[in-house]
Amino acid sequence: MKKEMIRDERIIFQQRKIFSEAFLIIYFGLQISLLLQLLVFDVQFTQVAAEFILFMLASIYIIVRYVAAGIDLFGFFEEGSTDRHKITVTLSIVFGIIIAAATTILLVKDYGLEEMGGAAGVALSGLVFFVLSSLLFYIVCKFLNNIIYKKIRNNWKMTSTGGRFSCAVL
Repeated sequence: MKKEMIRDERIIFQQRKIFSEAFLIIYFGLQISLLLQLLVFDVQFTQVAAEFILFMLASIYIIVRYVAAGIDLFGFFEEGSTDRHKITVTLSIVFGIIIAAATTILLVKDYGLEEMGGAAGVALSGLVFFVLSSLLFYIVCKFLNNIIYKKIRNNWKMTSTGGRFSCAVL
């Protein structure tokens, strides 16, 4: 008779947590490595294209799985929550600043300050990148959150207890 090993739920949970933490270390390490190689070490993009593709695939996978599972991207569940809107706007601004800074630095590095029109040209290009990337990030987040909340509304029943959702699955 085969002796089957019984796996405790706590052990399975801890294993998943360890794998999740290892993924986060690799994910953010890859992001830092990409930034260092592109901005500090002046490596051509073609040399880090594989790392960039892996980073983007991991990011897309995370978002797709969140949407498919109906999990809120920012951890809030109430649909009309102003906190959720504040977090979306804040993340859009932070994302816009990061993208604007990175693209402006790369453009100044590639073309030089004079070819970009001096400090005014650099400031204008940074402002344009900031506005466009912030707006794009905000629109994508709102679109994904709308998909998620439609999925949540279809799967969960709302109760009259202060606008909170119950755990009763329809």
